[in-house]
Amino acid sequence: MTASSSITIQVNNGETPFYEELEKYINSLSEKFQKKSVFKEKVYDDIVKCLLLPKGKSSDLYSSKFIYWVKHNFVLMKIVDIDIVCCVKSKKPICIYEAFYNVISEGHVTVSHGGRHKTVSVLNSHYSWIPRFCVEIFLKHCIPCQTRKPIKQHIVSKPIISLGVMTRPQIDLIDMRTRPDTMVPDIVYNWILNCIDHFSKFSLAFPLKNKSADEVAMKLRELFFVFGPPRLLHSDNGREFIVNVITELKKLFPDLVFVRGRPRHPRSQGCIERANGVLCDALGKWMPTNNSSHWSEGLLPVMYGINTRISSVTKTTPYQVMFGQPPRLDSELLIFLRLLPLYQDMIICKAATNTDKFNLNDCVGVPTHTVDRTNTDAKYLPCLIVEKVEKDKTVVYKLACQYGKLENTFTIEHFVDLKSACPEELKQLAIDDLKDITMIEACKLYVRGWPYMRLEGKMCYETMCM
Repeated sequence: MTASSSITIQVNNGETPFYEELEKYINSLSEKFQKKSVFKEKVYDDIVKCLLLPKGKSSDLYSSKFIYWVKHNFVLMKIVDIDIVCCVKSKKPICIYEAFYNVISEGHVTVSHGGRHKTVSVLNSHYSWIPRFCVEIFLKHCIPCQTRKPIKQHIVSKPIISLGVMTRPQIDLIDMRTRPDTMVPDIVYNWILNCIDHFSKFSLAFPLKNKSADEVAMKLRELFFVFGPPRLLHSDNGREFIVNVITELKKLFPDLVFVRGRPRHPRSQGCIERANGVLCDALGKWMPTNNSSHWSEGLLPVMYGINTRISSVTKTTPYQVMFGQPPRLDSELLIFLRLLPLYQDMIICKAATNTDKFNLNDCVGVPTHTVDRTNTDAKYLPCLIVEKVEKDKTVVYKLACQYGKLENTFTIEHFVDLKSACPEELKQLAIDDLKDITMIEACKLYVRGWPYMRLEGKMCYETMCM
């Protein structure tokens, strides 16, 4: 086996920087780990040839040490008359270096853009020999994930005890009136009813046209007739709203007990509050990935992705805790047949250096205020650094986004590094042709794409002016 080499291939915009940074990381390892950290197509072919050698027979092409290592770590499995190398321990097919980007991308989308642990878990269920550092590098280049990093607010939570599946579900309403989903003229969804079982972390979500108690009670009645009524139903919505829901459900489930927590208070409703953020982020990533503006259509696939990925609390999937069996995903044969072309005719990108400091033309993310975005929009505005000056012994930066040059100045603590996930619009930006724009205007144009127009120095809605 040889150390990683620099070769040129045809790849898409996201694949090129991924392989460049991956190649740089591999080259930084010691020679011993370079050889066995990943398997390129040539090494994969050598392993197949060694495994096809008769027992006890040597080869002039490969050393006896290499043949011994291959036969004690890998085995051949025939799938549709094709010899596939699998790991002896996991019995999973080996994923070659040239297929890393497509395989990791598919697994990452499968778990609704979950984090590193969830992505690694779904990859390990189908493949072997995909190093963890490859997933970490891929996530750095995922634009939906990088622009929706959570803004951390450290809060001491108070634990809630639940004793079984669906014994204590928590419900909450997510306000989507800032981004209504119009399916047909008479069906406009403005709310999401989010339900999560506190014991299994199994979640369900329903689009609602309004937050009336009748509509919420109807969805909960459907849920309880499928899974059975819980002992406690936990909600933090208004007193009048809860009283109306209780009146509707008490007629069918007399023993049901309602617990009302303080609105938006994590200590009493922490599980559902976190689930709301996870759902909104996942919907925000699903819409651009699937080129859709209807968030209601994404509720089912997004919730399935959330329920079938590993929970950090239970260390298993909510689906398996709820139903006692793993989810019925695609069979190994179908996955292999779909990804078979990825194992052929692919070569490696040339390694490129990357700087750690912020310099001119670097891509950075600036946090957008919650007032200027909806629940599912990106939390950071991608910008390019166009000027770097020292002011009062402090280095400040002037930025430009795709809509204009920002009038404000920023310091380095405002930035999130997006050099690995720079949008294509910024790469092709002609900075000299841009006009000045305020941060508020830039945020509104970016997160919603609203049809704003400059008319006599004022901002207005195009639809309203018409």
